[in-house]
Amino acid sequence: MANEFEIIPEHVIMEKVKGRPVVKVFPENKILPHEIVRHSPDGFEWGYEGSGPAELALNLLHYWYGKNIAEDHYQDFKRGFIVNISRGAGGYIYKDLVGHWLTEKGVDLGKETREIIERIVKQGTESKSEPGGSSIPS
Repeated sequence: MANEFEIIPEHVIMEKVKGRPVVKVFPENKILPHEIVRHSPDGFEWGYEGSGPAELALNLLHYWYGKNIAEDHYQDFKRGFIVNISRGAGGYIYKDLVGHWLTEKGVDLGKETREIIERIVKQGTESKSEPGGSSIPS
């Protein structure tokens, strides 16, 4: 019998640890770096339209897609994804959903990324409908 393993898609989990917001990047299982400090020197937050969610949106897009895409789209990303995460329960966002959302907005993510997204969409991958989960905003 062949060894089977599951490939974990890239995603982030946002949760409160001892009352403080923590954003972990998977499958690396590491804390999202706070590399760009523009709106909130105190760090990340989610679940409302404010400086902490803007900081999270900017840094997450920067981590996954680079500075130019982050600068151009983080406010829309905040409104479409970050504000919808429960402040208390936290939640998750899959990179593939964000990539699909960006390509729907006309962003060129490069040939390899486009092919992956097209394959996922073709397979009919849907977002989970669990509380705090992410979905593709229109």
